Formats: sequence, structure tokens, C-alpha cells
Amino acid sequence: MWNDVELRDLPACAARLLDEVRRADGFAFVREQAAEAEAVDEGLVTEMTAGLVKSFGMYRQPRYLRPEAYAWEERDGVRTARIRPLSALLLYWAGGDVSPYVPQVVWGTGLVGHHYEETASENVLEFGATNFDSSGGFDLGAPGATLVELAEDEALNELEVFVPLKKLLLVRTLQCAHAAVRKAVKSEAFRELPREESFRFFATPGHDEPSFVLPHEP
Repeated sequence: MWNDVELRDLPACAARLLDEVRRADGFAFVREQAAEAEAVDEGLVTEMTAGLVKSFGMYRQPRYLRPEAYAWEERDGVRTARIRPLSALLLYWAGGDVSPYVPQVVWGTGLVGHHYEETASENVLEFGATNFDSSGGFDLGAPGATLVELAEDEALNELEVFVPLKKLLLVRTLQCAHAAVRKAVKSEAFRELPREESFRFFATPGHDEPSFVLPHEP
């Protein structure tokens, strides 16, 4: 559904899609759903921020870490475990591979070492070991509920406006996540998270979709 480049500038992508929605055939039938996509949902930003801060705290606790999260070192003849620092957090929009085939929840995966490169047409993210996988995640709030409602209505699925509106609702949730990341990194929980200096956030908006950077610097 996405090409790699369009996700690099979420505000521009949202503005383009909003214009497409308003001009698309069938807009009159989805005015109520489109209203949910007019702007970023600040309530969802608050919920996502709280979810991220809670996650940062959880991911410092050994019971949430996978075996590959540890590096073993020998000191004075004694083997001790050291938590390997995270290089990135990958946020994944899950649920799009099952009916009604739209993302419904965000999961997080901690990466230990990764390579990311942007070319003229592709975003390439490669990684191996992971410190943890989210077992719960957080939902997509009102935009996500509207997205599910839209996807479950077979009549609306046939309208020209369906695809750009579906994409716009998803972009709004991505924008919410980006805003939440920038707030969450100010927390004590993030400052105490074992991580590399070059730590980054990535988002993947669905199954087989490209990943892209969510910058957390001011």
C-alpha cells in the first residue's frame, strides 16, 4: 500500500491524502469518518506517550528480556551477564494480515544492532538480534476504531474514496506515534534505558510494508 519515500515526510503525506479524500468520488458517504482524519488526535498522542514510557520501564526488567539480550563476560573467573544496549526500537502496526485487514495495534521490538539506509526509492532496515518483543502493545484509539469501521463496511470499500481515507487514517496514527516518541524520550524511564548513543525509532505501518525513521530529536 505504501512506497518507501512517501512515509519519510508524514505531514506532507497527510496533506496530500486529505486533499485526495476531499476530491474523491464517494466523499459525501464518508464525511463522518473523514472528520476523524482531519487532524492529529492529541488524545491518542497522550495514550501512546504513556504506553511508551511504561514500556521503557518494563524493558529494563530481566523478565521481559530475551536470551539474546545478554552478553556474557568473565571477571575473576566468574561469568556475569550484561544487558546489551538497544540500538533502536521498532514500532510495528499489527493486525493488517487478518480480517478486516487493517492495523489495529502497535507492537514494539527492541533491536540490538541494525543497519538502516535510505536510497532514492527504498528504505532498507536490517537487524538480527532483538532484546525483547512486545506481548501487548497499545491500540490506535479513535482513528483506529474508525479505520476498522471503514474496512468492515463492504459498500464503502467499493468507493474511490476508500483507499486514500484508509491511508490517511493510518498516517494520522503514525503522526501520533511520532509526537508520542518526542514526548516519551524526555522521561526518566527513557534516560535509564540501556541504549546506544545513536539510538533510533522506526515504524513499520503493516505487514510487508516499508520501515522508516521516526526522528526523536527536537
